[in-house]
Amino acid sequence: MSLHYLFTYGILKRPDAIPAEVVGEIRDVGPYPAARFDRDGVVVGVIRQVMEEDLEEMDWIEGVPHLYTRIILDPEKVSHTGYLTPGLPIWAYQFVDLDYFERLPIVEGGKWERYR
Repeated sequence: MSLHYLFTYGILKRPDAIPAEVVGEIRDVGPYPAARFDRDGVVVGVIRQVMEEDLEEMDWIEGVPHLYTRIILDPEKVSHTGYLTPGLPIWAYQFVDLDYFERLPIVEGGKWERYR
C-alpha cells in the first residue's frame, strides 16, 4: 500500500482536502466537469491523499481509459495552501476526447461548483 496525491475538481472532491489550483482548462459536460492540463487557464480543486487501491477504484469510476486518463501533474503548474510530502506525484484525471472537449462550454474562473 502506497500513498499518492490526487488533484480533484469535480465529484471526487473532499471537503477535508488541500485547496489547490492547477494550470489548465475546465469545461462543463453537464453532470460532471472535464479538464485538460495542456491548456492555459486555471482549474480550481483540491489535493487529497489516496492509497494505491483507491486510485484503481477511482480509475473505474472515472472511466479510464475511455473517458479520462490519469496523468501526473507538473508540480510547477500546481499551487496549493497545504503541506505535501516532497517527491510524491500529484495525479489528476484528464478528459480524453479532445474534439468533444473543444465543443463543451468553458467554466469561467475554473471552479465547476460556482459555474453550476
